Amino acid sequence: YNQAGQTLYQVWLDVQVRALYWMSEAQMLVIAGRNGTARWERRGHPEVRGHPLVVFAIRPEHNFITKEYIGERVGAGRLQPRWYRCVHPAKATEGAEVRGLELPSAKYDSGRFVMFVLTIPKKDAALTWVLNQSGEVVTPRPMLSDEYRLYQDELPDPATIYLGDLPPIVADCP
Repeated sequence: YNQAGQTLYQVWLDVQVRALYWMSEAQMLVIAGRNGTARWERRGHPEVRGHPLVVFAIRPEHNFITKEYIGERVGAGRLQPRWYRCVHPAKATEGAEVRGLELPSAKYDSGRFVMFVLTIPKKDAALTWVLNQSGEVVTPRPMLSDEYRLYQDELPDPATIYLGDLPPIVADCP
């Protein structure tokens, strides 16, 4: 919206949005939340309940207004994200939530980088990745909060948690 309340850009998302971040230099909106298109069971992981945690970027176009949905496939089209990442392994997402998208440390340009923060609510333990404008993880492994370090023996091994491609839908709805 502009200051007068006029819609300047509108698309639909099948995502439970938990956080937004504007990469000013890259001219991209980064979105994080739970993918709503298909649960893990339909993506080949019947042992896991719930929806995948995702982070992705779109490039809004001024005065583009539609009731169509942004897809999951990466591309340069108006309804395609520029990049799309999913938290893996699937089992690690049970009980996890997106805490937010935050300004990166001074080491990184806030217009081209973002910090993606995942939390395990029971322990208030957080994992953080720094992503660049191409959606690439620039930190070799997730950064751990003090709470994660404190409860590490009760939480998933952080070395096994990573951001990768969203698995395709492979099973029909029951």
